[in-house]
Amino acid sequence: MTYLIGCQCECDMTKFVHSKIVPEIISKVPETPLQVVYKNQSISCESHISRFLTIPAPTLDYPADDNKLYTLIMIDVDAPFPSDPILSPFRHWLVVNIPGNDINKGNTKSVYISPSPPMFGGAHRYILLIYEQTRKLSNISYGEINRIGFDINDFVTSNDLKGPISGNFYYVGSSTEEFLEEALSLLKELFGWK
Repeated sequence: MTYLIGCQCECDMTKFVHSKIVPEIISKVPETPLQVVYKNQSISCESHISRFLTIPAPTLDYPADDNKLYTLIMIDVDAPFPSDPILSPFRHWLVVNIPGNDINKGNTKSVYISPSPPMFGGAHRYILLIYEQTRKLSNISYGEINRIGFDINDFVTSNDLKGPISGNFYYVGSSTEEFLEEALSLLKELFGWK
């Protein structure tokens, strides 16, 4: 049996309350920080990051027991606009029956879609949560077609999930200035420009 003592990430878990994720989206603060790493860059809670950084899917690390199963949920709670989130939560990623913290061995029900908030709409909050399962999940009806309006609390309750045992969240912006800065940064990286 392998246990991870903790991840190398910074996350003041009270930020889940300050950003209104708790209690508006989920009922309780995650027990531990979820390590989220995009392109060798560790993401702290409440960070503002580039949409270009979020391609491909991140690597994740959390305290896990190899003999237990876990569920990963990633949602955008500000779709399509923070001022009018009528499509929220939008499910970006759903993996169930993860043995320990080996996400690649879990059953992917919704493949990862990188954050892409619409232009001029304001920054969106993207939340990643890990739940402990009480049993192996089967007959999960969530798929690729309809990802809008994902009722995370109903999913957690109906599948007897415990937690969240780990979590993290970040913002991805969409202003013209941010987009141009991100595009220039990507071009510099691709072509080695200074």
